[in-house]
Amino acid sequence: MNYQEINNDKIDSIIKGCLNNDRKSQKLLFDSYAGILMSTSYRYMGNRDDADEVLQEGFIKIFNKLATYDYSFDIGAWMRRIIINLAIDKLRERKRKRKIILSDQDSTFKITDHDEISDFDKHDTQQISVELAMEAITKLSPAYRVVFNMYAIENYTHAEIAKELGISEGTSKSNYFKAKANLRKSLKNKIEFVY
Repeated sequence: MNYQEINNDKIDSIIKGCLNNDRKSQKLLFDSYAGILMSTSYRYMGNRDDADEVLQEGFIKIFNKLATYDYSFDIGAWMRRIIINLAIDKLRERKRKRKIILSDQDSTFKITDHDEISDFDKHDTQQISVELAMEAITKLSPAYRVVFNMYAIENYTHAEIAKELGISEGTSKSNYFKAKANLRKSLKNKIEFVY
């Protein structure tokens, strides 16, 4: 069973079971949402091992905070928020320990030819497989990857991103622009054009 197959009555029953420490309910909740939450974690962390660590720690937090869950929100969105916050915390911790900079100065890719990027934009009939897109996103620097995920996928505003990450709104916008440019450049040779 996956998260799309769970109706409101079923999720209420699963949550009540989890609150009573019922292992079957906990396993059902995990099995139902682990795939989508792993995808979210992977987009932020950039590699499978770190994403798996965030997922495992995230589910511990989910089970510990389940009593505070407000039923007026979608349970999947609530759990995704926990995973995202945990991933951001892990990246901040890395920044402190290893001096990884969450700024627009850090990048795996470099923008070298603006015309090349503009030409790429002219093709609106491009198809990119999810795997290629995910691979390209994970190759972005932590600064670009986090802002890209928060803005493009999670629908945060630049003001919200700036507040959450402790950067300026301008840095958030700059990182997002550079992330998009780097993704375009990275994917340029892997695109299948539909004619």
